[in-house]
Amino acid sequence: MLEHGLHRARSIFLLQSSIVKYISYAVAASFVLLTLVALNTVLSAIKHEYVRQLET
Repeated sequence: MLEHGLHRARSIFLLQSSIVKYISYAVAASFVLLTLVALNTVLSAIKHEYVRQLET
């Protein structure tokens, strides 16, 4: 009985740790995505300004 309870607690703990791992992966991926979007915005603004400078 005690061994069954320990096994169940261990499997719940492993499930929770894998969920936390996947959540941290998702947070890291969204952070990378936001960084790429910000970089793209900055680069397009720089390019737009550069083109505007060339036209004058």
